[in-house]
Amino acid sequence: ESSCFSSSGFAWTAAMERSSVSLSTLVSTAVPLDHMWYRLRSCKRRGFDLDFHAAELLAPWELVTGQQWWVQGGWTRSFADVVGFALRALPGVVYVTVVFGEAFHKHLSRFIARFLAVTSSSLFVMALDDVTHAVCNSHIQERLGCGWGSTQTTLHKYSTPAILTGLGRDVVWIDFDVFLVGPDPTPYILGIADKTSADVVLAGSLETLCMCNGIFFARATSQVQRWLVHVVEWLYNHPYDSDQKTFAALLNGSEVVDIACPLTAERIPKSAILDPVIQFPNAATTDDNGWVGDLAEMVTFHIM
Repeated sequence: ESSCFSSSGFAWTAAMERSSVSLSTLVSTAVPLDHMWYRLRSCKRRGFDLDFHAAELLAPWELVTGQQWWVQGGWTRSFADVVGFALRALPGVVYVTVVFGEAFHKHLSRFIARFLAVTSSSLFVMALDDVTHAVCNSHIQERLGCGWGSTQTTLHKYSTPAILTGLGRDVVWIDFDVFLVGPDPTPYILGIADKTSADVVLAGSLETLCMCNGIFFARATSQVQRWLVHVVEWLYNHPYDSDQKTFAALLNGSEVVDIACPLTAERIPKSAILDPVIQFPNAATTDDNGWVGDLAEMVTFHIM
């Protein structure tokens, strides 16, 4: 079991406290406790709804460009927002994040201001409630796009980049709790991608091989698009699996999910890891994270 998640014991304890069967009784039986612990590692369940049609996740570029797309209709409002952004965004990599709820949308204005001050890239905010969408639109400008959505699910973390890569845009996903310390992270991320010939680049952890997809780069290739769609499909069909564990399991097998990975080697994008020690660290909210080094060399900080 991965050292990335420390919630297994808490989930097991909570399950046992709700059960009429004592732990001593279970220990004296042939019940496979290790398997039960693995299955109980997460008590969180995702919903099944998406703001996109399944066909939109793999819509070919030629289908959505030009006048024919605009008059064809039948697409979701969310998909139309993503396509509109992809067509008008500045050249180069685009950043994507998801925001919803009062606890977060009250910070959106500052997040946008910081992004625009530190980077020269465009940002697409998938706003999953009406208030968040209104806040985003109050800052609309050339480098900012606001997408409308209503299903508050982590699936947007992979569905939106999947669509954008299919539309020919290189994407950097950034969690809303990632602070841009500065300088612009884009040259660092693209530099690692180009140096390693990787099509997916993501953050890591200080002391272990655990991946952290609070930041990840996805190159605009058909292989990456289809791989991201597969991540969405897996999460849709396995609503109890952690999305980060699934991401890592389907990328390089460094994590374990419920069923052996069905992807063949040629369908898995080549990946690389950003520097988790100094440049792209995570807060020490888990035992394997933290930061050492010179603050002047830090690029982003993941609050977690």
